[in-house]
Amino acid sequence: PAAQHRVKVESGRRVCPDFPVTEERTNDHQYRVHLHQLKADLKRLSSIRSQARRLDVKRELLTHYRDYLDGVLSNGTINRGGRDAVVVWCALWAVDVGDISQALPLATYAIQHNMAAPEGFNRSLIEVIIEEISKTVLAANPADYLPELEALGALVAGRDMSDTITAKLHKAYGLALAGTDPKQ
Repeated sequence: PAAQHRVKVESGRRVCPDFPVTEERTNDHQYRVHLHQLKADLKRLSSIRSQARRLDVKRELLTHYRDYLDGVLSNGTINRGGRDAVVVWCALWAVDVGDISQALPLATYAIQHNMAAPEGFNRSLIEVIIEEISKTVLAANPADYLPELEALGALVAGRDMSDTITAKLHKAYGLALAGTDPKQ
């Protein structure tokens, strides 16, 4: 518990403007530790051929990053100049496993800090996240995700996205509204 708390606190620590950027900074240390682990986890995932097994492993991996992510999100600042591969990958994994409640805060953080999709993705991070969340919601009961869809819609309002991806988000939102109170 003490080590978990330390990770959470150190990963969310603000960078003091007077403090010179050095390799010894604690928050950078936590990022480097988790980035190293992320690279190993990505390699592990790439060796798994079964999609079902990959989803199980992603679910398991997300628990290993929970303290780091809580620390980053609780602070609300970005310490790496708009880059945090751990946050981005965990947001994508949370969407993949259908955990929209975990994916949304991570996606919000990544989008608000203008983070990019990882190498190898042909679309922007916003497009990847919106399309995957929309697919997940459309495959389930959209009405169960109405608050999340409203938050997502507000987050990406006015942003440049492919029309087909925007249409998927609107379809999910419309079906969520239709599945709730018909007077809305």
